[in-house]
Amino acid sequence: MPYNLEPYNVPESHAYGKCRLVTDFEKISYIGEGAYGSVFKCKDKKYDLIVALKKLRIRHEDRPLPRNFMREITIMKELQHDNVATLIGIAVGRNFASTYLILEYYPYDLSKIIDDAVAKPFILHPELLYGLDYIHHHNVLHRDLALTLDVHVSLVQKMKEMTPNKVSRWYRAPELLFGDTKYTSAIDI
Repeated sequence: MPYNLEPYNVPESHAYGKCRLVTDFEKISYIGEGAYGSVFKCKDKKYDLIVALKKLRIRHEDRPLPRNFMREITIMKELQHDNVATLIGIAVGRNFASTYLILEYYPYDLSKIIDDAVAKPFILHPELLYGLDYIHHHNVLHRDLALTLDVHVSLVQKMKEMTPNKVSRWYRAPELLFGDTKYTSAIDI
């Protein structure tokens, strides 16, 4: 789905560059929470679109965005595929005290799709695998597939030496449980 959203102009010298104001969005409902933030279903008041706003959990709001968030934003901007969430843009709160990712909204998370799999048993795997195949071909690992995760939203990282403990404990691959710092896309399967 193509988006033509005008950015809010932030001075070029600011770390955020161009972004929108969170006041442009009306919260409809709470979707869920993960290790890196809370996600809300929202209405973009300016463009009359339903989107997902992911409020990034930042420990020290007086500091720039942590590297892992900058990495996620950079990689998500590069990935363009039907089975990978589209990063529409970035929104900020008053005085830049809070940061939000504006994402495509999907009405189902992985657990709902699995629950519905009785009716459509062969739809889940191809869609999920197409998305994983796409990000893996771009040298990106998901590392945190979980039932409550939006199928299309991911924290992604370029393949390199990585930490094994940045993934939800209950969904860690055996390589991560044993502390490996070098691994392949097999951890996503």
